[in-house]
Amino acid sequence: MKLVNPLFLMLAFHGVNARAEADLFVNQVDLPTGGTEIVVENRNFGSVSAVMWVDAENTYSNTSLPTRFVIKTSEKRVAFVLSPQDRTKPSRFKVYVSTMFGDAYAEHNPRAKYRFPFSDGITTRVTQSFGDMGSHKAMKTPHAVDFAMPIGTPVVAAREGVVVAVKNDSSVGGNDISFTNKGNYVYIQHDDGTVAKYLHLAKGNSPVYTGMKVSAGEEIGYSGNTGFSSSPHLHFEIFKPIYTASSILEGESLPVHFTSGLSVFRAKTGNIVSSEIAKTKNNF
Repeated sequence: MKLVNPLFLMLAFHGVNARAEADLFVNQVDLPTGGTEIVVENRNFGSVSAVMWVDAENTYSNTSLPTRFVIKTSEKRVAFVLSPQDRTKPSRFKVYVSTMFGDAYAEHNPRAKYRFPFSDGITTRVTQSFGDMGSHKAMKTPHAVDFAMPIGTPVVAAREGVVVAVKNDSSVGGNDISFTNKGNYVYIQHDDGTVAKYLHLAKGNSPVYTGMKVSAGEEIGYSGNTGFSSSPHLHFEIFKPIYTASSILEGESLPVHFTSGLSVFRAKTGNIVSSEIAKTKNNF
């Protein structure tokens, strides 16, 4: 739980599926009428999905709470207005917000092309993919793909977009949930509002920064073994936020097909793949 100021709390929910925080600036503006505008500003480099609610006494809102919305980069808006129910009595409130990079109302572009997220000429094995009963199912990322690769292998953007989050300061990792938040990553938001996550990267030497526009195939980091990881590999995932009944945002992983040379296919566990051609005929 992160205290923004005495009235506003930002909740960062990591759980077993670590994720980058998308901080929003939340301020209050006192009105001459005695109410208070709750103003939200997005200073991130991509869209952010948010849920806001209050813990209050003798206070009512001009909109139903919790409120759910997507706020674009550089956008500033009034989320809701709070006012005392009985002006003769004290009132108090705290505002809470849960956020996540990406657009909860995004529709994944079915024509979007994804290249393999590693440099040309590299061949590797898919160690976990769609429908597996392994850790991805437990972490609610059933469409993520793991590629085995030695530490230091160049990782590239699978699709063009804007870098919205980078972590590259950790050298710690291991096969235990306690390492979850130690994983280095790069998040890239696409023009359809979906986000690509590149996880378990090596410490330092990241050639990208937040706000940077990258093209498919552009180097964004190097594979590692940081975070909750049993062996050196790259975790690749496309997701969009979803709203839950408990008002907490979660990520919904999305299935993708990769292009390699003239082939288009879905990576399967055990497949040997190359960034240039598919090394297996069992593509679908």
